[in-house]
Amino acid sequence: MYSFLIDTPEVGSATIKMNREALGGKDAMDFANTIQNIPTNIKVLILDMEKLELINSSGLGMITKANNDLLSKNIELVLSSVPENVMRLLEITRLNRIFKII
Repeated sequence: MYSFLIDTPEVGSATIKMNREALGGKDAMDFANTIQNIPTNIKVLILDMEKLELINSSGLGMITKANNDLLSKNIELVLSSVPENVMRLLEITRLNRIFKII
């Protein structure tokens, strides 16, 4: 089980810290459950990718679906501390145009 770490430093925002080096297929259900259980008073959800070293197509799909699910609840998804190799993949797939990245 992945067990995502959730932090709520400010009212109206939350941070999910990726606590593994890879994000992919077997984590999809756990990640989806985490996203579904985000409280409705959250307006900004930050996905801290600092420790993430590898993301595959399943991982990209998970984040894209999360973005769509959150937008339907008027919650903005923000990617932070994106490693260089993950950023290159986001640029190649042009997903960097969809996500807010800080």
